Amino acid sequence: MLLRTTATALALLLMSLPASAQSINASDPEGMIAALQNIGYKATMDSADDGDPMIRSMADGTNFRIWFYGCDDANSNCTGLNFSAGFDLDKGTTLEKMNEWNNNQLLGYATLDDENDPFLNHFVVTNGGISAEAFQSIIERWDRAIADFKAEINF
Repeated sequence: MLLRTTATALALLLMSLPASAQSINASDPEGMIAALQNIGYKATMDSADDGDPMIRSMADGTNFRIWFYGCDDANSNCTGLNFSAGFDLDKGTTLEKMNEWNNNQLLGYATLDDENDPFLNHFVVTNGGISAEAFQSIIERWDRAIADFKAEINF
């Protein structure tokens, strides 16, 4: 009887938790799209060449993708995300400029493609899930990083 009462009380407590207490996880791409849309971002589901999920979105007027990593053979149960935005520059940029960015920034590491066009990336591990508040903070900081990076590369 005590066990059933305790289980019922726990179930009621969990149901009464606010939506913000819900966990956002790379293993639930549709939930991640809903979380992005709940904070005002457009988000559409796509897939990478290997079949893993991928989300397309936009921040500061710039298209970006959220690539899913650590997925199983069925392209599900992913454990991490990589936010990525690429910038096509007429003359590209330099490795030195990207290294300077990487040395001075906490959020968003910069790389170059084979045409010396810069990419901004940010990896997030979601094992066990993250709160809606933490996810919103990650997105807001990613948005600011894109704006700062665009200023840095004169985009």
